Amino acid sequence: MYTKICACGFEAFLPLRRIKKKWSDRVKIIEQPAFKSYLFAKLNQEQMRFVQRLTECCFFVSFGGSNKTKLYPKITYPNITDSTTKLIALILNEYPDAIGQESTLLKGDKIEFTQGKLQNYEGLLIKHPSETKVVIKIPELKQALLMNVSMTAFKKAPLV
Repeated sequence: MYTKICACGFEAFLPLRRIKKKWSDRVKIIEQPAFKSYLFAKLNQEQMRFVQRLTECCFFVSFGGSNKTKLYPKITYPNITDSTTKLIALILNEYPDAIGQESTLLKGDKIEFTQGKLQNYEGLLIKHPSETKVVIKIPELKQALLMNVSMTAFKKAPLV
């Protein structure tokens, strides 16, 4: 789908995460979408109708109703800014195995990165017995990226 949208001349972004995949005879690093079934594209209403006719497109992410019925006329589509896609790219560059999660399910302390390419970004701290996981929310998608991070890479964010 990504290549089809780009071939049509539209700007698209497919955030990929790199993971180790183990088979019985080998281990290989593969890429898969950071957010399952998500592809970002800059489209106006007319372009959305065109893309929706492509066989691989099921629907556009929306909030406030269903795309298939007129019972909910106030459907809103998330407005993903360039700064949001830049943040996603930064996270996946620094933490290529980050996992997309629904952010409404996450709990923990608010943290602020103190070093690296994510310096000054905020996230949520999730403690596990064996490792430290940090979440950075992508509010426009109601999603977040979950990654393993060293305790030295962040501090507790000040309360506002």
